[in-house]
This record gives sequence, C-alpha cells and structure tokens, in this order.
Amino acid sequence: VTFKADHLGLPFRKYVYEAEGKKLYVFFCQWEDGEEHQAGLRSSKQAGRLRSALTGRRFLGQQTMEIILTGCNSLDKAEEEVRGRLPQLIKRESAATQLSSRRDGHE
Repeated sequence: VTFKADHLGLPFRKYVYEAEGKKLYVFFCQWEDGEEHQAGLRSSKQAGRLRSALTGRRFLGQQTMEIILTGCNSLDKAEEEVRGRLPQLIKRESAATQLSSRRDGHE
C-alpha cells in the first residue's frame, strides 16, 4: 500500500500479527533518499536487488520506518489511521536546511 505524506508516495508492506489475544497491525516502509517515487520492498526481488547493485545504488541513504498499531477493528481501519496520521509525522527538509546541517556537523 502507498501512503502520501508531504508530496511523497511512501510504499509500505502491511502485516497482521496476534500477540496475547490482540491484533497487531504492522506497516513497514523501506525508503532510499533522493527518490520521490519509491519502489520500496517491491524492488526486493532478486532481479531488482541485482539491478540496484550493478548500477551502484545499493543502500545509499536507505531509511526504514515501521508503524505498529493496536486497538483497530480491522486492517482497513489501521490503514485509515496511518493514512490520517502519517502526514503529521513526515516532513521533508529543504536542500538549504540539509546543507546547513551538514556544515554544522549535524547529519
């Protein structure tokens, strides 16, 4: 599933687990810096990993995010919750802010 946040399309894999009688709704995103439209884990197939390695684009600025929710009645409700809250959690930095942080030693 893809969620939108701050003009970004973030691809998440979704999982449902059960622990101590409670459903856990897990959303996992793999993100590579510099790409507005992400393939995420969809590119984790062997051919995609090889293609990335051959072009020298393996784990460059890779970030991951995992969101775990409980208390939702269904996976659809959990998706709705993430879709509503994610834009408040994700904020893109401007290029000027990133350069300033790097100059100041705050990476």
